[in-house]
Formats: sequence, C-alpha cells, structure tokens
Amino acid sequence: MRTRKKKVIILGALLFLSGVLLVWRLYPHSLDKIVLESAASVESLSCNAVVAGVESGELFMDAYLLPSAARGEADFDAVMDILSGTKYRQDLRNLLPWPITSVDDGGTHNGKSANVSLAWGDAERKYCYIMFHSDSVVAVDTGSDGFLIYHPTDRGVLNELTEYIQTHGTRK
Repeated sequence: MRTRKKKVIILGALLFLSGVLLVWRLYPHSLDKIVLESAASVESLSCNAVVAGVESGELFMDAYLLPSAARGEADFDAVMDILSGTKYRQDLRNLLPWPITSVDDGGTHNGKSANVSLAWGDAERKYCYIMFHSDSVVAVDTGSDGFLIYHPTDRGVLNELTEYIQTHGTRK
C-alpha cells in the first residue's frame, strides 16, 4: 500500500510540475517583460533589417538601416508600436543554468531578419538588443551573459518590422 501511495504522490508531483512548466512556456509576456525595463522609458532606438532571397534566378541580399530615432519622433513611435503590438512567449532554453550564447531560427528562416537596439539613457545597464531571427524566434540581449529566447504570438511582426525599415530606412 505504501509503494502505491508513493507512486501516486510522485506521479501527481510530476503532473503538477509539467502543468506549471506548460503554463510558464505558453504565457505571453509584454515587451516590458522581455526587455526587463519599462518600454515606456526608452529614450532612443535604431534598427536594421536584412532581406535575402532569389529573384529572376538571381540571389540577392539587401540591408536596410533605420538610423537612431528619439522618443517623440515618428520612426521611434512606429517601431515601438510594432514591437509592443505582439506578446512574447518564453522558450524552454531560458531555463538552462548556463547562458545561451547562440541562437538559431529553428529551420523557419524566410529570408528576413531584423535587429532593434533600445537605449534608456545614461544609467549603467540601459540598452537592449532584440534580434528577430525568423517570424517565430526572437533573441533578446539585455546586457547579461547570453541571450533570452522568445516566440512572438503574432508571426507577422517580423514582416511588419522589415517592411517599415525598408520603407523608412536607407538601403546599404
């Protein structure tokens, strides 16, 4: 009887922990939670995007730069609206006890990537890099060792961001 009770307790604990892990993984976070600062206090940002593919049988790779934009400027507001317009889900790799030093796109790369640099002002740790590797993988460097990996709930955010940078930035 005691062995059966132990098995039931262990199974119940495992089911509970699995449920907690599933909720943690699927719960969507706002931009504030992934950059570990208030997004409302960001002072400036800059962005770049790379669009690659094949057109008329020829390979191409175009890079675009949206130069530094400060709070209150149209580009700043538009990019922050795009970033804030989706939620971000945790990746299980964020639970690893060692830092994540490389990130891949999980085989879902569509020829587009974008990087956004955020700055908060003159304090010590007041920057953040957000790297969209694909429409389903976002790596965030908050100045700590390694990256945190997230998955946007809106898979169209990378397309929206790259289109904005292409339209309002300069081709390099």
